Amino acid sequence: SHWFLADGVYYLDYSAEDVLGNIKSIKRSTVALDNTPPETAAALGGTAGQNGWHVSPVAVTLVSTDVLSGVKGIYYSLDSSPFTLYASRFTVFPEGTHIVKYYAQDSVGNAESEKSVSFSIDTTAPGLAYSRTPPNTAGWNNTDVAVSFTCNDNLSGVKWCPDSVALTVEGSGLSVFGEAQDIAGNKTAAAVSNINIDKHAPALTITGPAAGSKYTAGIDMADTGFSATDGLSGVRGTAAYLLRSEDKGVPGGALPGVIAVTDGQTLNPADMDDGLWRLTVSATDYADNAAYLAGGTFEVIHDTLPPVTLLSVGEPKLVSGGVTFINANTPLTF
Repeated sequence: SHWFLADGVYYLDYSAEDVLGNIKSIKRSTVALDNTPPETAAALGGTAGQNGWHVSPVAVTLVSTDVLSGVKGIYYSLDSSPFTLYASRFTVFPEGTHIVKYYAQDSVGNAESEKSVSFSIDTTAPGLAYSRTPPNTAGWNNTDVAVSFTCNDNLSGVKWCPDSVALTVEGSGLSVFGEAQDIAGNKTAAAVSNINIDKHAPALTITGPAAGSKYTAGIDMADTGFSATDGLSGVRGTAAYLLRSEDKGVPGGALPGVIAVTDGQTLNPADMDDGLWRLTVSATDYADNAAYLAGGTFEVIHDTLPPVTLLSVGEPKLVSGGVTFINANTPLTF
């Protein structure tokens, strides 16, 4: 029989009559008409991220109601797996996009139409890598340092990646910070540290030999004086040389025209060729900045000739036979 009545509770009265006219007394039964399938709802638990993504495993809860005959069972399928009877909340762990299909059936066989809920899981932070202008072997740069970032995310995708940075200030132990985020809201941070920048060469000074000085062999001694300072990366090495710029006497012969010296060294002019000399100093710091400074010229004198002495005899005098006769009043001038 088909019942074209609204769902609800009805009294069913019935009796029977045989062919002889005997009539059975009327009986009554109570029936409930249920043609309406259950209603099932899905609830998702977990940590919600951004843009519809979850950043944790997702717990799926299915709840069904049927006000008449009651729910007989809920059935679900995860990612196209066979439908199975739902018993209790279940958790989906793998990353990616998932779909849960479900329906319920009541106790008289009414089944609701299949429903579905989909969700996406991304619990992995984006990849963040960087590159920078490489330092020298001592860990220093003497120019601006460029820091570039690259990002990747194989699930929800990259939402933002840090911009490249040019570090222009000098200093030691400098850092650049970058942060990447994927579309789901996961973040990755990176610090590019231990950046050392020194753009200035060492400062040089020369204090001796002084410009314009004269040093005579056998009489004087010449002292060198110079310094190199660097307030950032520090002085890695210095070199100083005395260079002859002009030969003023007999050509140097075996005497050198270039002499390596140290600060505070005392030199004997007899070991140097006569002429004009100057002190040159060079230095490099640990950032490979180089400096050069040349001092003023000074002169080295070699006196190899005996002195010339002249005698002048005043009056009165008499020159006779190669002899000069004078008296006590005759002036003599040398």
